[in-house]
Amino acid sequence: MTKNQSLILLALAAALLLGSCVSVNHLDEYRFEGSTMAPTIWAPEFADVHLSRGNIPGSEDSVLLGILEIGANVAVGIQEQKLETRLNEILRGDDLALALETEFVPDTAAMLGAMTVDRFADADYLLEVEVREYGLTSAGGVHMEISVDARIIHRFSGQTAWRRRLSVSEPASPGYFGINEYLGTAISIAALEQLSDEALQNGFDRLSRQAAANLSERFRRDYFKARSR
Repeated sequence: MTKNQSLILLALAAALLLGSCVSVNHLDEYRFEGSTMAPTIWAPEFADVHLSRGNIPGSEDSVLLGILEIGANVAVGIQEQKLETRLNEILRGDDLALALETEFVPDTAAMLGAMTVDRFADADYLLEVEVREYGLTSAGGVHMEISVDARIIHRFSGQTAWRRRLSVSEPASPGYFGINEYLGTAISIAALEQLSDEALQNGFDRLSRQAAANLSERFRRDYFKARSR
């Protein structure tokens, strides 16, 4: 293969990748009312968990505080690693897929006036959801980060009626875990460490369902935008 041929192949690959990320909204050009829609969801096996309590205030300017921070970070890092290990066992892609199936899929279909079906052969449209990011971060409290590439394809023509990357950063409110604090604030790492595996599982299940429901709101904006044309 010549250098020019390699460059052409790289350019084509880049164009395909770019094309797959471009948003499409032709919802106003298709009839969805009374139609059927078959969903497919792809999710990673595990979540990507990254927890960190952050720096001691002033440690960047003080040698003593810097030394204390190193010692504290060693001890804290061990605890964080233990919690990350627990959460990596608890947070599974199958659970997120179920949340998307029970929240995002029916909300999206209902908004369009379509009915979901299991078999592709019975579907007028295909709703495909590919999870690109799924995990936890702890900047300013623990948040669940979800990003999906979602698209609706007209099965008979193969044309894309709608496509968008949808993302949500959902604060893990203590209320999801049965802790009586203000809804909307994010739970701390220290609070999570005190919870049982069952409490963590139930709390993150509720959190993932709320995050999936919020992704539906992102779709709603595109739907009404298309209808307003």
